[in-house]
Amino acid sequence: MKLIVNKTHSTMKNEGKILELLADMALKQDHMVEELRTVKEDLSNVKSEISKLNAGMTRVNSEIVKLNLQTSENTRAIFKLSDKVELLVDHEKRISKLENIVLK
Repeated sequence: MKLIVNKTHSTMKNEGKILELLADMALKQDHMVEELRTVKEDLSNVKSEISKLNAGMTRVNSEIVKLNLQTSENTRAIFKLSDKVELLVDHEKRISKLENIVLK
């Protein structure tokens, strides 16, 4: 009879330890679930920020295209102006030659 009582007592101790381990595992799982929720929320926030940055980059790219077009137009205008200045200088040289010939 004493043997049965000892086995029962030993079994109850083991069951208590098992229950304690299961309770500890459940607490750790709850903690992990909470951490996963936090990570998921952080990831969602990061995705939102990336979307905002992409939208901003689209606007920046659009502005760069506009600036490149404006730069091209300005370059063409500078070349045209350069040609006109060159023409004026040639006219000045011709006029000076004519003045020298006429005034001699």
